[in-house]
Amino acid sequence: MWIIVVIYYILIFTIGTLIGSFLTLAIHRIPLKQDILIKRSYCPKCEHKLTFMDLIPVWSYIFLRGKCRHCKNKIRPRYLIIEITCGAIALVIGVIISNILLF
Repeated sequence: MWIIVVIYYILIFTIGTLIGSFLTLAIHRIPLKQDILIKRSYCPKCEHKLTFMDLIPVWSYIFLRGKCRHCKNKIRPRYLIIEITCGAIALVIGVIISNILLF
């Protein structure tokens, strides 16, 4: 039973980081009046379109050591902070909901 709970929490955290990743995109593009739904993600410096592996929240930042895979420009830590924060918020909400439903 505990493995199901762990998988549930990992899934909730992952969904939260995905939401956080979208929020970082929106935070960057909306002030620039750029599209947030259709245009693919890209490096703000070299404008290279990011691949699927570059878009995995938290993991890609750590794996790439906070730098663009192509131009090696530093990626701001705020992206990582927002993704982790959203994941943590989703996890807290998931724990609260699961406690309400189970008790």
